Amino acid sequence: MVKFYYWFSRGRNVIILVALFCAMGVVVKAQTLGTNIIVNGDAESAPVVGSTWVDGGAGSTSFGDASGTAGGAWYLTNSSSYPSAGSPMQAFHGTQFFNAGINYAAGDQRTLTQRIDLPGSFTSQDLTYSFDGYVASNGLFNGTEYNLVDVKIEYRNTVDINQYVFEYSLVPTAAGPTGWVHIADTHDILATDGVTYILVTLTAEHDNSSNTIEAYFDDLNLVANPKVLPVTLVDFHALREGDGTVVLNWETAQEQNSRFTEIQRSGDGKVFTAIGQVAAAGNSSALLNYTFTDKAPMAGKNYYRLRMVDTDGAFKYSKILQVATGDVTDAIGVYSNPFHDQLGVRVSSVASERLVLSLFDQTGRLCLRQNYTMQKGENLVNLYPQGLAAGVYLLQVRGERTSQTIRVLKQ
Repeated sequence: MVKFYYWFSRGRNVIILVALFCAMGVVVKAQTLGTNIIVNGDAESAPVVGSTWVDGGAGSTSFGDASGTAGGAWYLTNSSSYPSAGSPMQAFHGTQFFNAGINYAAGDQRTLTQRIDLPGSFTSQDLTYSFDGYVASNGLFNGTEYNLVDVKIEYRNTVDINQYVFEYSLVPTAAGPTGWVHIADTHDILATDGVTYILVTLTAEHDNSSNTIEAYFDDLNLVANPKVLPVTLVDFHALREGDGTVVLNWETAQEQNSRFTEIQRSGDGKVFTAIGQVAAAGNSSALLNYTFTDKAPMAGKNYYRLRMVDTDGAFKYSKILQVATGDVTDAIGVYSNPFHDQLGVRVSSVASERLVLSLFDQTGRLCLRQNYTMQKGENLVNLYPQGLAAGVYLLQVRGERTSQTIRVLKQ
């Protein structure tokens, strides 16, 4: 985050623009999909002032320069003579890398942290995050006491709750490793996870009472790309039948390695259980229609969603539909059925919602469409279709949380 402060000089009418960077988690470049969102993850362009990395070390001696005067926290140039001992002696790639050295009491540690605040375009879609990097150490071991080199990637929401954590700990032993170790992780973060920022923490911990430790980090990359989904869902709606059953219909426009669709139902919209399964096409680029009938819906409110699963086990949820059955207060129904010139619709709910009410004939032709903003409580909506012949029509009511179709009769 960058904050801009303006100072106005009345005497000279001079405007001075000063950009002050946050002490932690400064992001000075645009975050775009397919690019590394860890700022300066390879230390190649470590800024002297306003480094995005925050050094949290205490009581330790860094072999790198944490002051920023030599290019940033823990910054080292690629040199065959520095650091002074152990392997590796050079950066894994490029001309710069990160290093921490501890020559102090056992248990002391030095940390380097970067916070990455995600833009709204990241948080509003399902993404696959791929982490990649290299770590090394020349720390020694002594009996059961070991030094530690650690990398942690935390995906957090606005209330600082981790939705997912990847952590790799390198504990060097007498057998090594003494060179660069490649680490990688891939994880799907859904928009529903609510992840708004990511913490990257590098740690060197001195758990050996008799030896020092040097920790190395290089080429840290964290790349986000749209999640490859098994199914592109273009429509999902529900129809309450006169016999009390609920028919679910959905349409897909693209399927890639799709395996099956699991139909889930809930009584509160929070805890869902599977009630059925429909096989998927596998691979298709055509429009495909699927249907499932809930022959024994619960009395009252029923919430439905689809869990679309591919052959590798990846899955995605559909939106949640609400269908009311029986005599409930949160029902959608008609109070003039059969109707003549006026069709009355009753909508009751505990929250406001924008609805679209559409009337179709049996061929699927749209006969009338009306927008309505539903308020909390009972709502009465009157539709006035013109020039309709006698017969059966379908009234469709859709919103963000509602999708229901009711058969009505025109006399």
